[in-house]
Amino acid sequence: MRTERNSTDGLTSLLYCIKHYASYGKFATYRLGTVVSATDVYTFESFKQSFLASGDNHCKDPRLQKFLETISYEDSDYFSIPEIRFLLQLTAFCSPRSDSKVARDHRKVTREIKRGKRILPSHARILAKAIEYWKLRYSEKVVDWNRRAKEVNKDRRLRVKLRNLFGPPVE
Repeated sequence: MRTERNSTDGLTSLLYCIKHYASYGKFATYRLGTVVSATDVYTFESFKQSFLASGDNHCKDPRLQKFLETISYEDSDYFSIPEIRFLLQLTAFCSPRSDSKVARDHRKVTREIKRGKRILPSHARILAKAIEYWKLRYSEKVVDWNRRAKEVNKDRRLRVKLRNLFGPPVE
């Protein structure tokens, strides 16, 4: 739906964000994805689907609500539920960016908060926050977070392989 103020709709805005700014969304949700993968309760894809469909404060999915109350990860309170819901849709390889590229992206997104020409202002606000998060954490954390994610994925693959060979754990 278009409004007088915005010359774009939600889907067009989302697709533009995916094309131009997905790395920021991926980085913003990176730790969450690693923790989810470490639990074996959800795959990251099934988690994303559940999260996107769970409604405000996850009221449509009590299982997911309980799961999220149980897990913790670094900076888990930085983004709100609606912000995470949007950022989870921005999936791409989290490629490095120069400081000038990050600053340029931040300026472009900040302009969209007022103009809403290519991106809905609500999306632009979330992206601006994700870019600020990138500035705060990327250079300091990305190597450690990548290492941890690789460890988690390796361990998960081993558990899946062992379950396929020997069945579920004996209690």
